[in-house]
Amino acid sequence: MRTKCILVLLVLPFLALGQEEEIEHKEIDKSFNGYTIINSQSVDLMRKTRGFGVMIQHRFGTITPDKQAIMQFLGFDLPANIRFGFSYSFCKWFQLDIGRTKTAKMYDLGGKFRIMKQTTDNHLPLSISAYANVAINSDEFPKVSDREFFADSITPFKYRFEHRLYYSIQFMIARKFGNVASAQLSPILTYRNLAPALGSNLAFAIPISARFKVSKKGSILVEYAPVIVGRQRNDHLDPLSIGYEIATAGHVFQIVFSTSKEILENRLYAEPTERYDKGYFLLGFNIMRQIWIRPKRNKK
Repeated sequence: MRTKCILVLLVLPFLALGQEEEIEHKEIDKSFNGYTIINSQSVDLMRKTRGFGVMIQHRFGTITPDKQAIMQFLGFDLPANIRFGFSYSFCKWFQLDIGRTKTAKMYDLGGKFRIMKQTTDNHLPLSISAYANVAINSDEFPKVSDREFFADSITPFKYRFEHRLYYSIQFMIARKFGNVASAQLSPILTYRNLAPALGSNLAFAIPISARFKVSKKGSILVEYAPVIVGRQRNDHLDPLSIGYEIATAGHVFQIVFSTSKEILENRLYAEPTERYDKGYFLLGFNIMRQIWIRPKRNKK
């Protein structure tokens, strides 16, 4: 009996230490409500393994700072851009995304990897994820004349399959401040095999995103993306988006004010935005829905 008591006394401190470590290094619930903030990827993946996500991103036509804004019903009557995206989480650290965007009839395939996740005790002060994406332009190429050449001004220009491809890679670095706010930096590098005359194949931007919780289910979102490399011209404006988000357990709805019709990041930072400094912008929305698949139970 005495031997058993001694063993218990020796084991208890180690059990307590293990429980303390588990509590101290508990991971935060989520930095953002969805796996996309507005246009930029968020640091988060779907919260459960074997999760299936559906996302619809929609941008109406440009709202002008004159009476045409009313005549065109805030851009609803104008051509719009829309993307349908589907995601699946194979495990807690990897998520696969596929999508199709109306502009340029783009199909894209991407993968998000979780590198580290912030803990409540600041043992890990940041959450970091990586995302890579490849997209293909499936639209018909426009006709070219015999007087168009490649950049060397000698070789006659001719479209090739590789001209359809766009690539991007980015890192998402985020921190959650209590239950009120979250902030994220997302350095992203994009490359397109075909660029317009005097345009750049390469683009590098550093999107800065933030979420401010204003009610139990509502949050204000802000996203600003300084373009460091690949600016289109001297008066190129950096993409800017503001949104209001309503989130539930598996559903996120966002009303978005954006400065670009582009949705896919492979094109967003390489294309010029609307002149929002003169009152031009776009209205849109994002809808995210997550469905969790329960594991099969062994039948007795």
